[in-house]
Formats: sequence, C-alpha cells, structure tokens
Amino acid sequence: MAAKSMECALGSQLLTTRFDSQSSKVRAFSVRCSSVPFSTDGAAAVGLVERPWKVADARLVLEDGSIWRAKSFGASGTQVGEVVFNTSLTGYQEIITDPSYAGQFGLMTNPHIGNTGVNFDDEESKQCFLAGLVIRSLSISTSNWRCTETLGDYLAERNIMGIYDVDTRAITRRLRQDGSLIGVL
Repeated sequence: MAAKSMECALGSQLLTTRFDSQSSKVRAFSVRCSSVPFSTDGAAAVGLVERPWKVADARLVLEDGSIWRAKSFGASGTQVGEVVFNTSLTGYQEIITDPSYAGQFGLMTNPHIGNTGVNFDDEESKQCFLAGLVIRSLSISTSNWRCTETLGDYLAERNIMGIYDVDTRAITRRLRQDGSLIGVL
C-alpha cells in the first residue's frame, strides 16, 4: 500500500521598499511543499500512487460483441456462462445456491444487492451453482441480524466471480431483445 509523505516549509521575510521617498514595510511569505511516495515498509515507492477507490478492473463480454466495464468482487479469474436476468427484489443467496442456475451468470435487476449479507438459513442447497453474479451496486455494509458474512466474502470462499458498477438495466434490455447470451467475465 503506497502513501505519501508531505513536507511543507513556511518562510517569512520582512522587506523594506521605497516608493517616491516614502518607506514602507512589506512582509513576503513563501510556501514550499514537496511530496514523496513511500510504502508501508518505509521503502520509497517511486511512481506508485494508490487510489482510495476501486477502479474498473473487470469486464463482461457478451457474444454480441458488447463489452461492459465493471469492478470485481468475490473470486477472481475468467469464467464463461449464459447471462440471464432476475427481477426479484430479494433472495440473491437463494439464486446463488439454486441448481436451476447452474453454469449461468445471474444478472440482478434490483440495484442494491448485498445489504442483508448472507446466512446459512437462506441457502437452497449446500453447493453454489451460479457461475457469476452481475449487479449494479454492491452494498459496503450489511444490516440484517442473521448475517454471518458479506456477499463478497461468501462468493470468494465458494470461488464465484462477481462484478458490480455496471448498467444492469441496459444489459437487461439487451437480453429481453436478443434472449439470453453467452458471456465471459
């Protein structure tokens, strides 16, 4: 993890100037700042800057040639599957563990997914069948008293890829027009 060390120096000088036989005193200030990146182990990390937010690091490529930039969560890697959408407001954990979704990428049309976390009572089976999860917005906090872990941790433990920050409405419209498409995460 890279960070920056910033050093600033403030200098002050008293200058005496003469304008048409009148003497005036002016104080001039100078500020000099420099920043030096360094890593947590103290070694300089020249040229490395870490952003405080996650950048788009994943892609969903559909068989019609469209490419959707997104951010990843869960497992990493490359996966191929049929992209299908689901319009339910809740129940993403049931969809992940439902055998009828085997080998498919589930695209959730509800924009906020992950806000209730996951728990073992909501599983349809002990195994996860979904190949990938495509959502609009991943919740960064959970708010359910039954929650045992976050959605991202749950998917990572079960080797399921997920992407978020993608326009799920546009992909859903495309799937409604063309039918389900094969995609690559």
